[in-house]
Amino acid sequence: MATLKDAFNIARTLMDDDIGLTWTDQVLMAKVGQAHREMMSKLVLNGLKPTRKDTDNIAVAIGAVTIATPADLAQPIKMTERPSGSPVEDGFPMTEKEYLTERAQWEVLGEWSFNGEVFAFIGATTARTVHLYYDAFTAPPTSVNTTLPIIFSETYLGPRIVAFCALKSDRELAKMAMEMAEENLSKIVRTAVKSDQIPVRRKPFSARNGRRRRIF
Repeated sequence: MATLKDAFNIARTLMDDDIGLTWTDQVLMAKVGQAHREMMSKLVLNGLKPTRKDTDNIAVAIGAVTIATPADLAQPIKMTERPSGSPVEDGFPMTEKEYLTERAQWEVLGEWSFNGEVFAFIGATTARTVHLYYDAFTAPPTSVNTTLPIIFSETYLGPRIVAFCALKSDRELAKMAMEMAEENLSKIVRTAVKSDQIPVRRKPFSARNGRRRRIF
């Protein structure tokens, strides 16, 4: 697997500084975070499945109607619930809804909804424990020796870093580097498709008969 150093080597070649006299690791590292965030966002929008994760047990107090969102959440997959203090095997799946059902609180949560910022429930009359399964963004590289988990991602990160570096001093180079980054991103997505890394997209929520309320 490639490392961030490979991306830096690509960037330096494009900027005619192969030995790094001007564009040192420290200078280039300052551009990595934003380039990585943009890459992950674009890969998710193109259907690439990032790292799949699940949370530790999340306590939902009696009557509580929201829980916090994991910082690395790309998109939720499913959620289960069980009575607080019960074993994991007692968990059962909850139903994802675009609009929560208009009803009073019961002893179970039953439903969940996500608006891009928080996970919401109708609330329950008993304490519950939920477990969230989700696709997560990979963490940005922290050193030149960090392995890049996305295949060929160095071919996007290198040119994108160049675009940031040259934005004010050489707009023609910045434009060329950005076009190269986008072209390479397309290749990354196609490679992922061939490797069967693209998940089947979930069908959008289809409302059934009955009153519903949106709490956001």
